[in-house]
Amino acid sequence: MTRPLVAHGADRAEAPVERLRVLLVEDHDADALLITQLLQEAGGFEVVRVARLGEALARLAREPFHLVLLDLVLPDGQGLPVVAQVVPAAGEAAVVVASGLDDPDLTLARLALAQGAEDYLPKDPPDGDRLVRTLITAHERARLRRLVREHQRRLDEAQRIGRFGTWRWPGHGWAVHLSRPLAELLGLGAEVHIPAWRLWRRVHPQDRPQLRATLQRLLHAAPGERLRCQLRDPAGRPLEVELVADEEGLAGLCRDVSERCLAKRAREAFFASAGHELRTPLTVLQTALALLEALHGESLPSGARDLLRRARRSVDRLADLVEGLLRCRGGDGDGGHHDLAGWLRRWAAGPAEAHGVVLELVLGIPTTALPVGFDPARLEPLLWELARQVAADAGVDRIRLAPGHDDGEVRLELRAPGMAEPPAWLAVDEALLARAARAGRALGLAAARELLRHLGGSLAVAEQAGRWVAVRLSLPLAREPSAPRPAEEVA
Repeated sequence: MTRPLVAHGADRAEAPVERLRVLLVEDHDADALLITQLLQEAGGFEVVRVARLGEALARLAREPFHLVLLDLVLPDGQGLPVVAQVVPAAGEAAVVVASGLDDPDLTLARLALAQGAEDYLPKDPPDGDRLVRTLITAHERARLRRLVREHQRRLDEAQRIGRFGTWRWPGHGWAVHLSRPLAELLGLGAEVHIPAWRLWRRVHPQDRPQLRATLQRLLHAAPGERLRCQLRDPAGRPLEVELVADEEGLAGLCRDVSERCLAKRAREAFFASAGHELRTPLTVLQTALALLEALHGESLPSGARDLLRRARRSVDRLADLVEGLLRCRGGDGDGGHHDLAGWLRRWAAGPAEAHGVVLELVLGIPTTALPVGFDPARLEPLLWELARQVAADAGVDRIRLAPGHDDGEVRLELRAPGMAEPPAWLAVDEALLARAARAGRALGLAAARELLRHLGGSLAVAEQAGRWVAVRLSLPLAREPSAPRPAEEVA
């Protein structure tokens, strides 16, 4: 028989804010009465008492409870099997075992907790304060555990929808821990602790040298170092792996990018088709206007000849702009590192005149690299188009290109020679594009803004008396990985 629980201590724990329904499973009438009185005095508890295991299971099946206070010696059940039946039946209710059985080394308590009980409360020595505190903390632990499970469920669902998952490798251990969505994505079922060699075999043989070099680099890098690489599985499915070094080893993400690759191929096919459809009529127009000028240009009135020359210049500009837009297709960075400063120096050494505008590169380009995550050559056609528009508005035939950088950002400013620092820069928004459209110059501006937006940058202009006097392109600098240190071979 269980020993009675006697009230102890005059002070009572603070009453919980929430009113908690407690299913008291206790066959000893004196203990049940005392526990009920203690909880009623504390306030905030509603106690429902049953004396048998069968009754408890029946009440749990049809009524909601916050807590179950369970005795281990009942007329129809005794010991740990009672816990094994009540815990799954309790659902979200926290189960607290209250027993008067002798348990000096707490073996019974540990076994009860291992079977899912939230806490263990001995009846001897009796303590009313401890009873109330134990129930409140057990309820809070159970509530927080539900929140964690719900958060993990939502995180897993987001990973499944996004076709990615997380992983962690301590660096010197044999196993890699995968999130369940990643294990499913890689065809590993419910396995979440995978030997590193098994994952290694799931990398396409041609991609293993790249992954080995990346791992060597990160295992000897400072915490916080990040790298990204493109891999394939043995079936050729493209995967993007992001790796970051921390104090415990390596961690990161793995994404299935097969749909992205399909979208990229579809986009390339679209631009190839659109390029043909745009170039063909423009070529016909250019040819027709050139023939008209060659055959009849001298016989046309001066006004007609001037109109013909203007038409040819407009068609040539439109053709150049279309070529520039097609060269800038795609928008996103390629994830690699390109030196913008080196590209500027190489570009300055080549032709610097187009459409009657001379683009003068200001001296003082940084001698160190300016790493960006895209090919800078994609900016060239838009730089020319913006330079032409600034030159036309400023009434000059020469534009200065001034590079600068700070705070992780590189800026390219186009302005007329001798132009002072603009009083204010205006971000290119929908209102500014609408004004530019009325002036017939919105296409190049809109294309430049969208390209820079996809690359993580922005575009701004400076105006005086309604005319552009300067344009500024802002782009984020890519984080250049640190030089690798000598590393041991990674298996």
